[in-house]
Amino acid sequence: MLTGIHHEEEDDDLAAARWVLAIDEGLAPGKVEVFHAWLAERPERGDLIARQAALQALAKSARAGDRPSPSRRRLLIGGGLAAGAAVFGGAAVVLRSSGTNPGQAYRTAVGEVRAVALADSSQLWLDTRTEVTVRMTRTSRLVTLAAGRVFVEAAHDPERPFLVQGARFEARALGTAFEATAFAGRTGVAVTRGRVRFSARHGGSALELSAGEGAWIVASGAIERASAPAVGAWRDHRMVLTDRRLDAALVELSRYFERPLRVADPRLAARRVSLSFSIADLDERETASIIADAVGADFIRQANGDILLRPGASPS
Repeated sequence: MLTGIHHEEEDDDLAAARWVLAIDEGLAPGKVEVFHAWLAERPERGDLIARQAALQALAKSARAGDRPSPSRRRLLIGGGLAAGAAVFGGAAVVLRSSGTNPGQAYRTAVGEVRAVALADSSQLWLDTRTEVTVRMTRTSRLVTLAAGRVFVEAAHDPERPFLVQGARFEARALGTAFEATAFAGRTGVAVTRGRVRFSARHGGSALELSAGEGAWIVASGAIERASAPAVGAWRDHRMVLTDRRLDAALVELSRYFERPLRVADPRLAARRVSLSFSIADLDERETASIIADAVGADFIRQANGDILLRPGASPS
């Protein structure tokens, strides 16, 4: 395995060959970020990596006498263009010959919360069922939130704006820490430090938010300010519900479990709940018991495995 590559002392073809060998052997987590920084310096390096990966796969298959069966390296070659993807412990590095900047994708499974250190010293925390792609270049830092919730501590760098984008929003960090949410129809941000410029995409309005402030994009596309209590508590596997409707609280809690928690009775669904509790090591039944006690309800597990809260005394 390579311990370091001095790119200024060798040409890009040789460096690409060394990187492909290192990827096959398994890059240490810190080297993944070094790899991304090297790629970001010149867009054409993605093509070199794909070409070297193809050459090495062919050479390996020739020695083995059969067709290549890449494990860490996945290649797609056709039409005179090549695209490659290298997978490192759940993080996918995407290389495209079109000259676009490489992106690194991160995903969390049900119940998983993950911390990710970026090359610029920024830090991400991914909540359960979250998917982001990170693209770093000389002029910008972009996190695309496809789904879920991410907490960002953005390192100060006035030469490279730090952006978080989703399908309906863009948040520009101004040396700050904040949370961005995009799930179950909820799209918004909440700021814990510094300032964030939050805007609705596709011609929408914009707000500048300071620490302790938040905002949501409502159905009309407008932005509404909101308070931002207990932002990021989920990073410590803690659920904080502050005057939330029960149905909305159950939607959020259900993201941590394989089977959802539901409520069908409209009056019970509208009941407000304020709670703070650890969800570490809790299953959906134990969580339902805590919520049912708080709102004076009962619950049952249905035949399909879902848990239904219903009016009545909380179970003993």
